[in-house]
Amino acid sequence: MKLSKKGLILGIAVIVVAAIVFVGYNIYRYPAMFRSLSDHSLNDSQVEELREEILSQPDTKVLVAYFSYSGTTKNIANAISEKTGGDLFEIAPQDGYSNVYMESNSEIRNNERPALTDTVENMEEYDIVFVGYPVWWHATPAPINTFLESYDFTGKLIIPFCTSGESDIDETMPTFLNSCDGLAVYGERRISGTSELDGWLSELGLMYEELETTEPETAETDANGGNILIAYFSYTGNTEEVAQTIAEYTGGDLAEIERAEEYGDLQEEAEAEILDGVHPEITISVDSITEYDTIFVGYPIWWDEAPAMIATFLADNDFSGKTIIPFCTSSSDDIGNSLHIFNEFCPDAEIAEGLTANDLNDIEPWIQSLGLME
Repeated sequence: MKLSKKGLILGIAVIVVAAIVFVGYNIYRYPAMFRSLSDHSLNDSQVEELREEILSQPDTKVLVAYFSYSGTTKNIANAISEKTGGDLFEIAPQDGYSNVYMESNSEIRNNERPALTDTVENMEEYDIVFVGYPVWWHATPAPINTFLESYDFTGKLIIPFCTSGESDIDETMPTFLNSCDGLAVYGERRISGTSELDGWLSELGLMYEELETTEPETAETDANGGNILIAYFSYTGNTEEVAQTIAEYTGGDLAEIERAEEYGDLQEEAEAEILDGVHPEITISVDSITEYDTIFVGYPIWWDEAPAMIATFLADNDFSGKTIIPFCTSSSDDIGNSLHIFNEFCPDAEIAEGLTANDLNDIEPWIQSLGLME
């Protein structure tokens, strides 16, 4: 059967359109892929020589610079600062993102350098500079490149770290190194939770001696987790199932968060609460959180955010000195966009690495990584 000329043309057109769509999708999904990126950073032997020289100094000064959108990278940076004695500096763009997905993609694709709100006045004093960021579009967020290109880092050791639920830091190094002309970049690592920091910092040779001497006691405290509470709001039952599984692995107590009044129109009322910052009255099956040191907080993702009942729970309690571990259930959204409320309402708590629990099989390794297996 011969293919007609019209059919052949149509077939070719379909293939061309499909190819254009495929290429266009990949340009959007991987905005740095088709850029010409350079790497003129120091080679391994040069980096090692500088590292040994810096670590042999009696008074090594550390800076922990970070860009954080959801608060996850900020929490890791705070922990690194505490463990190394380093100073903190937040890398923040002058203009906030109104549509972070579109605008961040455009910045990376167009090799833009957004202006930052602040500068490090005494950069010359630092020997080691940690640079932290979330992975955006398989690349470094553009504010990181602005930061790297704003100072003279010659003679300093640059240590990148990233936070990401899926992507590894290797995916971001081409865009990172593109801004590191003649610089010593060393020891890069994706950090999934603060429990990973001691091992990484020890490898880098940057743990304080006093912290190392107390490490066995700290490890025992982390493993036991103190008293554990799993507080959760569940509408369909999915989050409740995850909470119960966490309780089985940790031995923690369960506490269900419920809205005091049922919704009349769920979609309209729940979305309005989130958009307007309303804190609806709640009930919870625990008298007080005072006795708990570690508190898991679980919820479904609604309109890219945590339901308003979670904000009520966080605002109504004092979490100072406690560890909060968020977890969520969602078929399409990641936990990242919802984490800002924990930093807003719990500034004096440690926020650990959260989990989007779409598969119950993900829970056990996550609990193990946190050091909280019963």
